[in-house]
Amino acid sequence: MARDQGSSRPNPSFFGSVDPFCWILVIPLLLFGVFLGVVISAALGAGLAVLALLVLLADAWINWRWHRTWGRKPVPRESRRGRRR
Repeated sequence: MARDQGSSRPNPSFFGSVDPFCWILVIPLLLFGVFLGVVISAALGAGLAVLALLVLLADAWINWRWHRTWGRKPVPRESRRGRRR
């Protein structure tokens, strides 16, 4: 499940939270990177580990951008307390 983006407190950091579904991609990348690093080549393993880190950072940055862009929409004046006549 994705996290609720309607949080009332602002995120002071540059990165937001990481979605749980992102870990579905990152964990196998890291495991395969460790396997390649041990069995075949350390450079290939390090490359996959860097790729997994980039995926995590991209997901966290997208979540931060979502909060900053769409998290606090202004409420239209008419819908606050009903119409004024």
